[in-house]
Amino acid sequence: MQGSLSAIDIGILILYSCVLIGMGVYYTRKCRTAEQFMVAGRSIPAWAAGLAVMSAYTSSISYIATPGKAFDSNWNPIIFSLCILPVTWLVCKYAVPYYRKTQLISVYSFLEERLGSWGRVYAALA
Repeated sequence: MQGSLSAIDIGILILYSCVLIGMGVYYTRKCRTAEQFMVAGRSIPAWAAGLAVMSAYTSSISYIATPGKAFDSNWNPIIFSLCILPVTWLVCKYAVPYYRKTQLISVYSFLEERLGSWGRVYAALA
């Protein structure tokens, strides 16, 4: 069976793309510095930061592929899924407050501050 998109599907994709591009242009013009762009002027509430961390850890693979792989072969992939909530809690409890306290923008800026520029470059290339 050959898959194809209908005109409605293509229209929705074009509309969605235009909305995303428009949002990008709008928020880019509002930001004056890289820090404002990356961390929203440090005004992100804790609950939103927690949701962002959780969404960074999860994807469709977490909900579809991991249980299928565990059912198909062994239960090892489930360990990753079981670790998501405790790791998210640890990150939100310790890492996010540390980043806010030290005014860091990313893990790479932390590595550069702690280890020097070679640590940041090594992590970026890894």
